Amino acid sequence: MAFEVLAKKVSISGLAAGSMDIALPKRSVRRIVLGARYTVTDASIVANEDLQGFIKSIKISADNHEIFRADRDELARVTDLLASWSTDSMDDPDDLNTIPATASRCDLLPTTAEEQRAHYVFNYPHDFSLYKGDVIMTIEWNAVTTEWLSATGFTGVIYIGLHYGNVPRSITLTRVSTPAGTEHDIPMGDFPVVAALFIPSAYNDLKELVIKGKDGANEYYSNEQTTLQAMYSLLTGVAPSSDDAAFLMTPPLLVPVYDGRRAHATFTTGTTTLVSYFLGIAAEAKLTPSVTMKGAVARGQAEVQTRSYSTSLGKSLGASIHKLPRKSKESLL
Repeated sequence: MAFEVLAKKVSISGLAAGSMDIALPKRSVRRIVLGARYTVTDASIVANEDLQGFIKSIKISADNHEIFRADRDELARVTDLLASWSTDSMDDPDDLNTIPATASRCDLLPTTAEEQRAHYVFNYPHDFSLYKGDVIMTIEWNAVTTEWLSATGFTGVIYIGLHYGNVPRSITLTRVSTPAGTEHDIPMGDFPVVAALFIPSAYNDLKELVIKGKDGANEYYSNEQTTLQAMYSLLTGVAPSSDDAAFLMTPPLLVPVYDGRRAHATFTTGTTTLVSYFLGIAAEAKLTPSVTMKGAVARGQAEVQTRSYSTSLGKSLGASIHKLPRKSKESLL
């Protein structure tokens, strides 16, 4: 099949915090749909009390590494960062999709005692068959009264839909949080970085951002924060609602892994905390010449050649190229 909703779902009844692990199929996926049906009883619901505030975190782990993470009140920003990085083409992975990122999510203010529906679409192309062990998504949620302060009841279901298909690249999402300060020296994760999003606690406070490459030359430099906000608007297709520099995104980059790799951000005051998201690339893939049926590609079961960019994760060794046969028992069309 090319799409399915996983049988295991998160079912919540009551006000307590909790968590659940969901094993993801070891197949190639193009995007992940996080959906929810829920009813909260609270006569005093106010603005911004929504699903992404109720969810504490969503993580995907494989081979003892965290390859995806989004925390409370950051689901919208993560969908924004990922919006342009999905492609259904195996031929031109750098032809990014620029669509309105707001089309990737719906998380409206609920009405008390009325069933609500919400969703987030993570354009997260990744071949989960690369890994030796299980691929696990962990969903954590807060106590209901953390988000809806006067809540007296809650029932809900959170579910995962997977859009399968062979992908030209497997991307990773690394989250880094740095405490309040003027200078932020930010580790960038374990993979080559192709894009980054910075979310400061105080808008209009960034003085300078520098990301150096392996040779010591600048891969990114700006001392005008509006350039980062402009790139956010361009790549997400979201028209700015104000002149604030609030969500700071780089253009597409390629920063290889090297010892001591850091992004360095300088702010005008020392009270600014910073959440940084780095989009990495774990592997690239090409269809083998023997693949002739589009149906196998659409189901993520075509034979591919894969180039890995990790020495500590997955079945491959270093940057070797290897074949991973994915032959379907079904008819190819």
